Amino acid sequence: MSTQDEKLAKFRKAVFAEADKQAAQILADIGKHRQEELDKTKDEALELHFRSMQKQLNQIKQDCKRDVSKADLAAKRELLTRREELCGQVFAHVRERLREFTSSAEYKSYLLDKIAAAFKSCPAKDSVLYLTASDLHFQKDLQSRLGFEISVQEMDSDKIGGFLLKNEPLGIAVDETLDSLLESQRDYFSSISHLKVD
Repeated sequence: MSTQDEKLAKFRKAVFAEADKQAAQILADIGKHRQEELDKTKDEALELHFRSMQKQLNQIKQDCKRDVSKADLAAKRELLTRREELCGQVFAHVRERLREFTSSAEYKSYLLDKIAAAFKSCPAKDSVLYLTASDLHFQKDLQSRLGFEISVQEMDSDKIGGFLLKNEPLGIAVDETLDSLLESQRDYFSSISHLKVD
């Protein structure tokens, strides 16, 4: 073989070796780039999946909170209803006991004492005393006890007993009806009965 052919063969060998080296480098770079892109795509997919899971988890937490709140409200509503039923029963019983009291001998003394005390803060002039129909028969005893004439009228028939004293010109009203006194005890009863709902 001639030197020129040898040189050409060497040159060709060198060119092909360089081409093979560059091709191997290009393939390695492509493989590296491909792996980087795959890793990047995997990371993005994992991030997307993680965000989706977080969103679902947050939704589940919110649903659970809402369900717990609904159940809590329903339980409180039920307790409040039951508490009102119990209070209603207690106050109905007390109301009946007060009705019995108005038929007792002690009631007359109680009523006359309360009315006498009320007239100490309310002048008789222009005052009207309201009594239940069943208490109107105490009018003579009351006037002899007070020592002055008073205007007496019948109050609503649904009242248990007690009295209402009004002096409209002075803007004075003394409500000592047993109904009002009973109702004024509701808050106190709730505070001592331990029937609170928090």
